[in-house]
Amino acid sequence: YLRLQHGHHPSSAHPLSLRAARRLCQSSSNTSSSDTTPQSQAPACKGPAAVGAPSEYHDNVLALGMMQVLINKIDEATGWSTRARGYDGFVESAAHLLEGRSPEEASELARRVLRGLPLPRGAIHALATWAAGLPPTVYRTLLRMLVAPAPLTSGWLIGDAEAVQGEIGGEVAYNVMQVKKCRYLEACQCSGMCVNLCKVPGERFFTEDLGIPLRMEPNFEDFSCTMSFGVAPLPPADDPAFQQPCLKECPVTGSGGGRGGDGSSSGNSSGSISTGQVSPQPSLRSPCFQLGPKRENATGTD
Repeated sequence: YLRLQHGHHPSSAHPLSLRAARRLCQSSSNTSSSDTTPQSQAPACKGPAAVGAPSEYHDNVLALGMMQVLINKIDEATGWSTRARGYDGFVESAAHLLEGRSPEEASELARRVLRGLPLPRGAIHALATWAAGLPPTVYRTLLRMLVAPAPLTSGWLIGDAEAVQGEIGGEVAYNVMQVKKCRYLEACQCSGMCVNLCKVPGERFFTEDLGIPLRMEPNFEDFSCTMSFGVAPLPPADDPAFQQPCLKECPVTGSGGGRGGDGSSSGNSSGSISTGQVSPQPSLRSPCFQLGPKRENATGTD
């Protein structure tokens, strides 16, 4: 399900990842009826994916090197060996974080991957804690210095972005990085992967491990994302992203796995992403977010 072209059926995407995803979906569907542990509700299809022509990227050697570092870290955490390289390999390896794990477990594992990156987390956290105690005007200035270069340093991962005006505590601040069309969401076309493998672990990593509060607000209509630094994440019960239904072009469920663009049902009905705080009927588990029991690593033959 890598780099899907707008309007194309998922069957035209990367064959290895699609076979793996659908195999996992099938194993989840076959076991969900007998599972008595409620995890998540099945989402309804949102409708057409993001509009516009598919984005094109020309990654340089440095970007490809950073992607490979992430791929290696993820493969180390999951025990898989991803054969694809570049961004395709990154999205494919990230998908394996979900296999055999609940959304909460997958998010925590993704956070552990971030914690394993070669960053001086202790020093950054101490500095961020110190900065938070400074006068608000100084703190907002420091956040502006943090956000200003971020679009240049993270474009290879999230796509085109810009630093824009936001607010902290009702005061104007230049603390927001606005992602125009998230590269990861456009590539995976899956709201569950966006929330469980990017938003939740990213917010926790920055807020808890680096000491820099971060709120991420993905827009599933146009695939943009608002990243507000210095702003605490929303509680899951109040976060619209946790109520996001499955996207119509979701490759994990085949073609949304829920409700077609005309509103007709093609399987599971509406629901929400598991927050760990709700207890829906176990029969409404979604293969998007709960991929079922971990199977033997079949990457070499899939």
